Amino acid sequence: MAQVGKRGTKIVATIGGVSDSETMLTTLIESGVNVFRLNFSHGEATHHATVAKRIRQVAHQMGVHVGILADLQGPKLRLGKFEGGEAFLEAGAPFTLDTQDLPGDATRVSFPHQNLYTHIQPGQHLLLDDGKCVLKVGEVTTTAIHTHVVVGGKMRDRKGVNLPDISLPIPALTPKDIQDLKTILTMGVDYIALSFVQRAEDIEDLRGRIPAALKILAKIEKPQALDVLEEIMDAADGFMVARGDLGVELPLESVPPAQKRMVEMGQKKGKPVIVATQMLESMITMPSPTRAEVSDVAGAVYEGADAVMLSGESAIGAYPIEAVQTMNRIIRHVDTHDAGHKIHVAHQSTANSCDAIAHGAYEIAQDVGAKAIITISASGHTALRIARYRPEMPIIAISHDVQVVQQLALVWGVYALYVPAYGTFEEIFQFVCTHPHFQSQFKAGDKIVMTGGSPLGKTGQTNFVHVKEI
Repeated sequence: MAQVGKRGTKIVATIGGVSDSETMLTTLIESGVNVFRLNFSHGEATHHATVAKRIRQVAHQMGVHVGILADLQGPKLRLGKFEGGEAFLEAGAPFTLDTQDLPGDATRVSFPHQNLYTHIQPGQHLLLDDGKCVLKVGEVTTTAIHTHVVVGGKMRDRKGVNLPDISLPIPALTPKDIQDLKTILTMGVDYIALSFVQRAEDIEDLRGRIPAALKILAKIEKPQALDVLEEIMDAADGFMVARGDLGVELPLESVPPAQKRMVEMGQKKGKPVIVATQMLESMITMPSPTRAEVSDVAGAVYEGADAVMLSGESAIGAYPIEAVQTMNRIIRHVDTHDAGHKIHVAHQSTANSCDAIAHGAYEIAQDVGAKAIITISASGHTALRIARYRPEMPIIAISHDVQVVQQLALVWGVYALYVPAYGTFEEIFQFVCTHPHFQSQFKAGDKIVMTGGSPLGKTGQTNFVHVKEI
């Protein structure tokens, strides 16, 4: 586990063939990983289940708790196949997407998504292979989309298609996702990331299919989601800023402001936000990142993101451990040298006593120079509310629910500990002060702020703040 108080922003690492062994998982945790992402766009669900079990075994052996995030694939719009596997689309030339189940060429290709044809209008754009080729729509019939090529290039079989100009009339959950969910619900994961979210109803659809204790992260990949961002955030338990797909469908210069907006909204609402995609992309093949990538990671930390994520770097790259270690060093350096940089959320009056006490605990801890805030939080809610204020001292959350402890691994500045039974306030205080992860951080005379509820262990009963001295 990372040293308490030295890193607020957490690290999410995607697991793949280069990193799913017991030895690699152990080293990744030692290097600073807090949450492991299992990407259901690749691999078999049964293999992901095996890896999830292995992660739990490794974490147990190490005496730590890490989170597991299952990332659903979502809808994928793809072209058909070309004669010979590829074709060159000439800029300015006509090109047709149609319903014919025949190999394509430089003039046409199959696009087997006929349900979308009636929603595509003249003047809109189709982006092929992450925008490598761009088509502008002309005439549309029930069986063909006639376009001309704006940006040409070589196109291969089964490449993806993005439609940035329309809200697609398709659900976020596909039959594959629903089938994968059956396995996911046996795996003991902590978060499910929903791809292709366009509206709050997408979240509610998934919510109705899973246990209440599971948390949902909305992956923001479509421009249409930005129009109803607050509604989506209210429905979800957090965001993933999926900058890869978002950057295909938005002008590139629009992605950083969108990222900043999402991080700020998540912080204000007390819901975690992951900044993802291409953070240390060059480390897939190189042992060190570019200077721009270092600044990108630091920028997410400055903004106050709860977590930053590695994708190919840790799943298929040649240097997965080095990528995590690099990310860890960047976060620690920014946190250590710029403690006052983070956005501070203004407290708003509320009738909710938990919110008021969370704010009070933060203010008192700042005023007395506390070395930590201990929150006894059965559901994790109080820890989330305190984390909104991005305090300079660590938040140590105590819960008797293992899943809550694992979910809090994603939340900024929170270090969660599992206790099977709470005992008394004094016993909890002594438990934290003598815990091997924290005892070296405290000395006699240090002040600790404690908050929780009486009676202990009852959800929604946060009603006290104590200042304790070691």
